[in-house]
Amino acid sequence: LTIEPGVVVNFNQSTALVIGGKLIAVGTEDKKITFYGGTVTFTDKSVNAVTDQNNNYVSGSIIKYSIIESGKSIGLNIDSSPFISNNIFRNYTPNTAGLYVINLHYSNSIIANNVIDNNSGTAINVYFSGAKIINNTITNNLTAFEISGGTSEISKNTIKNNYSGFYLQFQSNPKIQYNNIINNTESNIRMAQNTDIQANYNYWGAIEKSSINASVYDYYDNIGLGKVIYEPYALAELKFDGTDLFSQPPTCTSWIYSSWGTCTSGQQTRAITSSQPTNCTGGNPVLTQSCTVQPNVCSSWAYSGWSACQSNNTQTRTVTSSSPSSCSGGSPVLTQSCSYVAPICTSWVYSNW
Repeated sequence: LTIEPGVVVNFNQSTALVIGGKLIAVGTEDKKITFYGGTVTFTDKSVNAVTDQNNNYVSGSIIKYSIIESGKSIGLNIDSSPFISNNIFRNYTPNTAGLYVINLHYSNSIIANNVIDNNSGTAINVYFSGAKIINNTITNNLTAFEISGGTSEISKNTIKNNYSGFYLQFQSNPKIQYNNIINNTESNIRMAQNTDIQANYNYWGAIEKSSINASVYDYYDNIGLGKVIYEPYALAELKFDGTDLFSQPPTCTSWIYSSWGTCTSGQQTRAITSSQPTNCTGGNPVLTQSCTVQPNVCSSWAYSGWSACQSNNTQTRTVTSSSPSSCSGGSPVLTQSCSYVAPICTSWVYSNW
């Protein structure tokens, strides 16, 4: 299905455009397509978008330069991976709690350069997805992101003036970096899971750690929750122009080490296997110590053959080599008992008769 620039798609209440193949809905900046009052559903049978290594659209399903507005249910319901870019989503007022403007369900979509504003539900629901959500402006919604599981990338977005910024659950492990997360009333991030997340290099609307902590609900508010690891963080609103500054990572204060190595020349070393706090640098780990070289004690030997039995009923042998290399000492067996047998005379020297 191809929808031309400037087309207005009016939905009856609670109806949807269901895509089981390929949708090409590409307007222009001056002639946007409008989807008014309903849901566009991409089923798991719809054609996924193909993109290049820079996340640019190549082929497949796409909605671009469209206005998607004024519905009472979900705006985009996505069970596949279309390309969603340069759209405006606004004025969705779901008549049931828990509905979303964009619902990503096991999706690897690219959601880029969109404006999602003034919706009374959740802007983007990310359910066990690996989507890339980049360069969007998400403002004045009930919740910007609800994330359940998955490893989505969420970067370079402005997430501002929502009631809640992020709500995370079900061992979510998203990459939340380089966003402006500002002035979200209830919290910038609220954890509902017991695993930690990385959310560094973001600007939080403040540079004092006490203010950032106050905008995050995590382990430090409820020890049953995971931590939001937000350092280093931006020191001003991010502009992405090469001038952005970030706080220094925290200094390490504790370490877990490998075992000490072999004593060599009076010194032995060890390595750091982990350190705390997370993402820390520096500090004063103890990586060397003095030691006394202990010579290797021999534990096995190669011997010469046994000598002839002597009149004292013993015979001897010598060590020809020993191990380990460069060892000394030990208890080699160099003598053993034997039965001395005197030789039988075969010639004599006599006195005179």
